[in-house]
Amino acid sequence: MGQDRQPPAGDDSEGGEQQAGSTDFAPPPFTPTVLGHAPFTPETTPPLIAPPGVQGNPPWSDAIPGLIPIAPATGPIAPEAEAVLPEPTGSVEESENQGDTAEETGPGPTAEEVAAEIQRLEELRRRRTRTIVRELTETGLLALIVFLAVRASLQNFKVDGSSMFPTLHNGQFLIVNKLVYTEVNVENLGKFLPFLDTGTSPKRNVFHGPQRGDIVVLVDPQRDSTDLVKRIIGLPGDTLEIVGGKIYINGQLLIEPYIKTVWHDTKPKVEIPAGQYFVMGDNRDNSLDSRSPQVGLIPADHIIGKALLSYWPTDRFGPAPNEAPTLSAQDTISQTATR
Repeated sequence: MGQDRQPPAGDDSEGGEQQAGSTDFAPPPFTPTVLGHAPFTPETTPPLIAPPGVQGNPPWSDAIPGLIPIAPATGPIAPEAEAVLPEPTGSVEESENQGDTAEETGPGPTAEEVAAEIQRLEELRRRRTRTIVRELTETGLLALIVFLAVRASLQNFKVDGSSMFPTLHNGQFLIVNKLVYTEVNVENLGKFLPFLDTGTSPKRNVFHGPQRGDIVVLVDPQRDSTDLVKRIIGLPGDTLEIVGGKIYINGQLLIEPYIKTVWHDTKPKVEIPAGQYFVMGDNRDNSLDSRSPQVGLIPADHIIGKALLSYWPTDRFGPAPNEAPTLSAQDTISQTATR
């Protein structure tokens, strides 16, 4: 019991700790190999050349046994090394130039082909010129036709004076419909259209003739260069008489809603023949109209058209005030004479 026990052979005498299965092991030297080749040896290991501009050996060269790093070459390249480098075959620019030169030196168009191309371009230019001229001509003709059609149907007039006040004001602009009273000779049309019934009257209005209460623009019978704006009061075939500021048509009182003030005038009875009209201004005390021998009755062909629209000034914009008067069955010229 008092004897010291000796450690068995193979135990570590320094640490006193038992290491099971521990043996001294030294790894074999590393020999780099490449699959399919013999192992590299110092005699067969290729030199590891550092890239130009890098001094010293790569940091990983020492970790691989058998590699022999060498310093980069600082002198000129040996003729043997230069011989290994392939000679350049020419720059990209030279190659492109060579290609261009080859293309330029190819066969060009013949004189006949050039002449044919010039002729084709010239024909194309002439065709385009004709197209532009034709389109401009068609546009101009269409614009002229539209202008003439509008001019034949509508025309603007300016009110000059106060004979139609307060219905129309001095300086007011009107659009006049010139087609509404247009007449056609149906007798002449019947020669081309046998099924057309000409009736007893050879002339007819396309739409309708002038009606009582229409505001019309007419040519002054005394001065052809002057246009007048008046209201139609008497129609062809009417018997018209003015007594004390009141108008009687065929013995019946004419009620005029557009007359805003009392006026005073008396005119003898007048019979209106066919094709003529009796016109008056709404400003009865200050209007030169059919009551005056300077104007008298107006022939139908002197009437230019019917006022359609007032467009200036803007506060007067709207349809022309073509108000139709009415005939009173109660008030007659005989009753007025009795009073």
